[in-house]
Amino acid sequence: MEDIRAQRKAKALKGVSILNGFLFLLSGVGFIEKGKLLFGFLQILASALNLRVAFMKSPDSPAARMLNRAIGIMNILIPISIAVDYIQSDSKYIHFAWIFVALLSLFVFIRGLRAGK
Repeated sequence: MEDIRAQRKAKALKGVSILNGFLFLLSGVGFIEKGKLLFGFLQILASALNLRVAFMKSPDSPAARMLNRAIGIMNILIPISIAVDYIQSDSKYIHFAWIFVALLSLFVFIRGLRAGK
């Protein structure tokens, strides 16, 4: 029973990583088209990391743990970059949601570090 749960979890994580990878890629291209190169390249890097982790052969290896930490950092930086973009475009409230996402991602990242993952 536990093996089936692990397989389902692995499939779900792979699907989420692929989805994030494509969304970050599309968003990164959009930022580059607007001339916001730093934000665009940051999201394309996050896209590449997410797609890489989706197709790793051994998810428990030291390399996979380092990659997951890099993705955790990207999951903090990406919402911050989106919030900054919204602030620069004079949005009223949506940037607060992205700041909240960044703070939640920071919390999850710190918990993962403490748990040794």
